[in-house]
Amino acid sequence: MTYQSNSVFSLRDSRIGLIFLAVALVYFSADSACAQMLMSSNSSDRKYQFELLAAPSFCALRGNLGVDNSEQNTREIKIGYSVGVGVSRQMTKKFGVGALLLYERKGGKSSQVALYFDPSTQTFTNVSVLYDFRYDYITLPIMFNYYPRSKFGVSTGAFISWLNKQTLETTIVNRKSLSDETDLNSNTDAGLAIRFSYSLSLANRMVMVSIHQNIGLKNVRLIFPDEQTMKTYNVMLTLGLLL
Repeated sequence: MTYQSNSVFSLRDSRIGLIFLAVALVYFSADSACAQMLMSSNSSDRKYQFELLAAPSFCALRGNLGVDNSEQNTREIKIGYSVGVGVSRQMTKKFGVGALLLYERKGGKSSQVALYFDPSTQTFTNVSVLYDFRYDYITLPIMFNYYPRSKFGVSTGAFISWLNKQTLETTIVNRKSLSDETDLNSNTDAGLAIRFSYSLSLANRMVMVSIHQNIGLKNVRLIFPDEQTMKTYNVMLTLGLLL
């Protein structure tokens, strides 16, 4: 089986990068424009908020017979993690903009029934084979924030991720093998980012608890034909320290 090399960015990856540069320009242009609009108002209405966060995440893959639920395959939830920093600016009482920089471990698990030759009994038997896909990304979500109440926020936007490493752990009859499959994947992932957050005081510190979803819309597996894809999905339950 042949696959596209991962040594250089593809044209599609370059286009995604340009799109995010454009989003970043819009982000800072909107921030600057809003600052001009609010110059005559009370400066306390404009504030920056910095965040240190760590989160477990619940991850899955979708898009092909090897990871979707089917008669031959059972998709399982993978537990991953995210750590990083965030910054946001409340431009008005109700609206703001923000961005996160995260290191993420995500991916997915699936199990299949396969025919296995048992050397101890010299017979074939059906066994469950577990596949654990691990993707390590550096992820940048850029979002617009809406605050329907003073401590509650709803954020929507987009994210781009840069692949650091991808491995596959295969378990057959309690025997594990690990393979590095980084070169079988695209350098980048991209999709929608959605976040629901609530700020509160805890032990004399302001913290933010949130539910954050990254919904991948890009095929990250280069070796698949057009009719099959590998797309990421994860939900993070974050606890952030506000600075």
